[in-house]
Amino acid sequence: MAKILSQEQNRGAQVGGASPGETPMNTNGQDRSAVIRPQEMAMLQDVLNQLLREKNISPADTRAQTLAARVIELFRSGVRDPEALKLMAG
Repeated sequence: MAKILSQEQNRGAQVGGASPGETPMNTNGQDRSAVIRPQEMAMLQDVLNQLLREKNISPADTRAQTLAARVIELFRSGVRDPEALKLMAG
């Protein structure tokens, strides 16, 4: 499952509508391409694992990738609380 999150993090770094040489920013001015630190990735992985278990979704299911993208999007928008991430992503 860490692979799902890593793929989504990399994809997020490539998206954002920034012009060449610009840093992609989300609507609240945070850098969407900022690297997620190992401890943050571990927390995001835990959140994703819990959501997948609760929803009975296999990590191989395309819905898992969609859910991972949502968790990362919320994190990058400033949501840092694991319970809030679960509620908002789920």
